[in-house]
Amino acid sequence: IGDADLNLTAWAFVALMKGDPLIYAGQEIGAQRKPDLFEKSAINWSKGDLNLEKQMRDLIRLRKQYIKADSPYKIVMADDKKQVIVYRHGPLVAFFNFSKDPFIFKAHGARTILAGGLVATPSGFILEPKHFGVIK
Repeated sequence: IGDADLNLTAWAFVALMKGDPLIYAGQEIGAQRKPDLFEKSAINWSKGDLNLEKQMRDLIRLRKQYIKADSPYKIVMADDKKQVIVYRHGPLVAFFNFSKDPFIFKAHGARTILAGGLVATPSGFILEPKHFGVIK
């Protein structure tokens, strides 16, 4: 995905859902290439985005810390018009805004923002366009 924010949001969507995520070689540094599953393909690691790699690693740590194989998983909201999806996995609630507009909402009982681009306000939360957020 050419958009860095959307790329990370899509990765977070997969990384925190039920099942094990797959990382294509070079995806963790934002390599701009088509993955080839059957041919050897060199990756230029020196031109990679190390911040993206760190954020992906942090999501894997979050997953390992809070999500177990038998953790309950439930889609809480999927709004095609707003291009927002929310799911609960174990004790985590993950919000994904795939739109071009901020998503403003309230989350009762939320205590801690663990990852992503959520901003807490006195009246609730704001999730910027093409960003994700994880709360506990």
